[in-house]
Amino acid sequence: MLNKLEEHKLVQVGFWSGTFTFLMGLSFLFIVPLTPAISNHSGLHFTMLSLELASTPEEVFGVLGKPGDITLDQRVFKYLKIIDMGYLFIFFYSLYGLTLFEKAIRMITPSAWIRAFVYFLLTVLVSSNVYENFLLNEVLSSGVGNFQKEILTNLYSTSMIKWFCFFTVSAVIGILILIGSRIYFFKVMGLLLFLPFLFIWLSFKKIILIEIGLIFIFPTAVLFWFYFGIKMINFKQKKV
Repeated sequence: MLNKLEEHKLVQVGFWSGTFTFLMGLSFLFIVPLTPAISNHSGLHFTMLSLELASTPEEVFGVLGKPGDITLDQRVFKYLKIIDMGYLFIFFYSLYGLTLFEKAIRMITPSAWIRAFVYFLLTVLVSSNVYENFLLNEVLSSGVGNFQKEILTNLYSTSMIKWFCFFTVSAVIGILILIGSRIYFFKVMGLLLFLPFLFIWLSFKKIILIEIGLIFIFPTAVLFWFYFGIKMINFKQKKV
């Protein structure tokens, strides 16, 4: 999709898509409650992640509060706001991921099926994320406690598919960078992108590993954003 872009154009897309991704991610921290109403299940710390991976009504109540709680409506409103913004967030983070993939394959020439495989995973990732938001909206808009329990089963499965695709795409990018780059800085980042893939296979029993995997990926994504920013400055200086 981005393979026809010149290097300076790819850098611009990476920088700006990363900028909007991180700005929206930071804004979420100011909107979504940082602590659960009662408790987070499986030791999770991010309340939005807890809600995505809730598999029982009790786990939903732990994050949002039980029907009749004074702060319930306020909490539900904040999560609904995040979901509405989430569709734009999906666009920017998937574009940023696509830019990282394109940057990785320019370090090495992989088989055509690898490009097709990653595009397929990204399509499933975006589709499952959109459907996940739809299911979350169903849970939150149902008056909490009136939703069908089957929705939570679908929500949990959809969320796990999303995270599996997310970590797999990250791992492929990491492997390509590890193999294709001769710069140790990139090799370290490639390794950090790959390692969380090992966690996803165990996350079905310990979902906190998803959270740990994100701790590896987030700083790496930020470092790549800085790299794109520095490259943009260099390109502008060369033109001058």
